[in-house]
Amino acid sequence: MKLPRTRVVSLRLPTSEFVELAAEAEAKNLSISEALLLAWRERKLRLPIEAGLQKIDAAIAEARAESVHKFQRLADGLNQLIGGRK
Repeated sequence: MKLPRTRVVSLRLPTSEFVELAAEAEAKNLSISEALLLAWRERKLRLPIEAGLQKIDAAIAEARAESVHKFQRLADGLNQLIGGRK
């Protein structure tokens, strides 16, 4: 008879989150270890997406700052032209 494989996962999470996972496991008729493993896999899948979103957010912030600078220069130029006509 083949022995089942064991998995060891070490993590720290708030007690409230553990209680939520335990309740979710009970509702889905899973063991707590299965619920923890599913949550870990879900988080592991989300990490690359979150990193990508952070890069996009940084690029947007940089573009926004650059645009503000360009529009300010344009506004200053227009104000000089308007001021020169008077």
